[in-house]
Amino acid sequence: MQRRKGHNFERTIVNIFKAFGLEAKRNLQYQEGHSSSDVIIKFKDNVLLIECKCRQKVNIKQAYAQVLETVIRENEIPCAITKEDREDVLITLSLNDLFRLLGLEPVKKVD
Repeated sequence: MQRRKGHNFERTIVNIFKAFGLEAKRNLQYQEGHSSSDVIIKFKDNVLLIECKCRQKVNIKQAYAQVLETVIRENEIPCAITKEDREDVLITLSLNDLFRLLGLEPVKKVD
C-alpha cells in the first residue's frame, strides 16, 4: 500500500505542474539503471529533479540528500517534495537553487 501511495503522490505532483503548462513526467527509476529522481520538470533552461515522499512521517533531510545524489548536469536543480499524512505539501531546495529558478544572482555562503 505504501508503494501505491507514493506512486499516486508522484502522479499528483506531475499533474499539478502540467496544469500550469510545464513539461513534467514521472521518472521510471527501474528503467534508468542508476539512482534517479521520482519526477522531472523542465522549467526555462533548468530541469528540476524531484524526490517525492508521502508518508506518515517524512525525513525531509534524507529525501533531499537522496535527490542530491542524482544531479549530473549544471542545469539540474534538486528538490524534495514531501507530504506527511493530513499535512500540507512541503518543497525543499537550497536558497541558491531558488534564486536560480527566479533568475537571481546566488548569495554568498550564509552561516
